[in-house]
Amino acid sequence: MYAKTKTLPKLAALLALAAFCTFTASAADLLADGGKKPDAPAARARVEVVFVIDTTGSMSGLIAGAQQKIWSIVNGIVSGKPVPEVKVGLVAYRDKKEEYVTQVTDLTANLDEIHQKLFALSAKGGGDTPESVNQGLGDAVNRIGWSPKGEKVYRVIFLVGDAPPHMDYTDDTKYPELCKAAVLKDIVINTVRCGGNAETETTWKEIAAKAEGSYTSIAQSGGVQVVATPYDKEMAELSGKLVGTGVYYGDAKRREMARGAARKAEAEAKDAAEGGDGAKLAVAADKSEFRAKTSAAAPAAAGPSGAPPAEMAGMGLGGEVGKADLVAAFEAGGEKALANTKAEELPDEMQKMSEEERKAFLEKKAAERKEIQAKIEDLGKKRAEFIKDELAKKGSGDKSFDGEVMKMLKAQAGKKGIEYNEAK
Repeated sequence: MYAKTKTLPKLAALLALAAFCTFTASAADLLADGGKKPDAPAARARVEVVFVIDTTGSMSGLIAGAQQKIWSIVNGIVSGKPVPEVKVGLVAYRDKKEEYVTQVTDLTANLDEIHQKLFALSAKGGGDTPESVNQGLGDAVNRIGWSPKGEKVYRVIFLVGDAPPHMDYTDDTKYPELCKAAVLKDIVINTVRCGGNAETETTWKEIAAKAEGSYTSIAQSGGVQVVATPYDKEMAELSGKLVGTGVYYGDAKRREMARGAARKAEAEAKDAAEGGDGAKLAVAADKSEFRAKTSAAAPAAAGPSGAPPAEMAGMGLGGEVGKADLVAAFEAGGEKALANTKAEELPDEMQKMSEEERKAFLEKKAAERKEIQAKIEDLGKKRAEFIKDELAKKGSGDKSFDGEVMKMLKAQAGKKGIEYNEAK
């Protein structure tokens, strides 16, 4: 009994001393920071967007426009502040008795893959007005791998079509219930009606209202306009050069996968630059801007571990490529990126280098990357002004698929902390 009572004052003294030390350390931190408590790392901005597109015969113009403008759209998305990570998914739908009812491509940061999926789509079938809209929308809400609701992410579906849903099918969930499910998952549904079907307009407006989204209507053709510019060829060339600054590390399988993806992207950029096809050059220019914006923003968005966001570092080639890019890791973490890497995980050309040589090699690559990014940014501004002037000369007031999508994105993303200027 005596031993216990004697121990208590000692315990109280120790606790008081610990509290004083903690307070003193905190006070020192505040004084070192000018009396302000250091801010916690800001959460990264993220956008997850899924396009649900009617691919029946009457939608050929819209599909061609989407194929042409998907890179323009994602380039517009990463014009926000802070620059967001972007993942894109795709649901193509038709109807029963067609070649397929739906085709689903899950959310991915590999935007080259999404572009390829879009180019593989063709408009066929249909003709009987109602389509399997409910099935397409249901797959987007329930089969796509959305991030958990608690995470601060702008999740959005764009439902694009010209025909109303079949409400007589008994084996699917109807859109009113799907809208409720979307809201519970914090997913916004925007609707884009193509053409002039009145029943589609009524339904599309109802879906948007029920799922906290917006409605718009565009021409059956999609209204997409492609403007060739004097800057497209050089931007296509720079896109390949930017990807070429990648230095890939990790196990042999990861290194080879990343190098393969980079080689393919470099070859596509070269083909576009040398081919002289205006439409392909415009896509390559949009792709170039996207790669430059995301790779430039990746180091500053690094988390506590020092690793840059893989989706941003991947430049649209996917998160696995981003995880393997040692230049991006070096830009974000400095020499720590090298210190944490085993010699056998380095690319072949670096394994025989000394530590100083490795550092100098990465510094040179990082400087080369920054120079290319700056060139693309400068050309992108000139290109945007040229396109703006050309469209003004044409005097077309038609709403376009890409233009309407970006209007909705810009208006809604602010709720998730992503801000856009009026200019692209």
